Amino acid sequence: VYDPKIPARFNSLKEFKPNTGYQVKMLGEAKLSFGEPIISSEGEGEGEAEGEGETEKKCSDCNGASCSKAICESLGDCTFKPKYVSDPEGLKGGECLGPEMLCTDTDGGIVPGVKGFIKIPYQNRAYEDARDTSYNNPWVREYYCLEDQPWSYSLKSIFCYKGYEDGKCLPRCDIDNDCPTKVEGPAYCSEGDSKACIKILYPLCKLPGDPLAECTYPSSKEYCVSCAQGCEEGMCIGETCLDTEDAQDPYVTGAAWNNANKRTADGCIVTDHRILDQPYCSDDGDVKNKRITCENTCKDGACIQ
Repeated sequence: VYDPKIPARFNSLKEFKPNTGYQVKMLGEAKLSFGEPIISSEGEGEGEAEGEGETEKKCSDCNGASCSKAICESLGDCTFKPKYVSDPEGLKGGECLGPEMLCTDTDGGIVPGVKGFIKIPYQNRAYEDARDTSYNNPWVREYYCLEDQPWSYSLKSIFCYKGYEDGKCLPRCDIDNDCPTKVEGPAYCSEGDSKACIKILYPLCKLPGDPLAECTYPSSKEYCVSCAQGCEEGMCIGETCLDTEDAQDPYVTGAAWNNANKRTADGCIVTDHRILDQPYCSDDGDVKNKRITCENTCKDGACIQ
């Protein structure tokens, strides 16, 4: 049926094309009605999908007093930086930062065995790991990004036990003996307060010789001293200093601690595996150390026979 309101090119249903830009509705099984053309930015009479043509929101669009964490995160891959640290939700405003404004670290964090380089675009800064010249011994100044404030950074000076080379520490350990023994936590009372005890951690070199080598402590052993008058807060009543070795035996691992919470365990010198560093109680109740050269070698805080 011919309808003069319909453009001539649509008088035949056979020729109808739905993307012409005209609004279409069915009046029956066979009759079409065309309203006003839809005007688009691409040209007269051309339609556009709903939502097209809108300006894409950017992280930086959220800024100032009206910007909150909720608004920022709704924009996509954005990180909210509150104006005040005490206001993490941004009720008092803040900034919305895109990924390109966040701190990056080539060595992935605090890894003294790898020379790293960090960039902090938000602060317009960049640093590389280097020797800390404020110390006489080999220390490395390690830069790293802050997890809770990814737009910022911090630094930490780390002692290089095996030496320093070009912005990094040499591998922390090649063998277990490169790692010192340690005391775990404070001393404590045991067996109905009849003994004062302490735990010593034994080392294991993880990834020996690798730049990521580290000292781990998967095992421990308890060492105790019997208390004649009972134990209180990890110290024998009436005593000011305790030593688990009666005769300072270099072939037995032990520890010493006092009522000033100073404590240390027997250990092997990591730069010379023949030397034992042995703590003991001095006459004035202090914990002091003496060094003993082993005939063979030192391991886990004792000379090996």
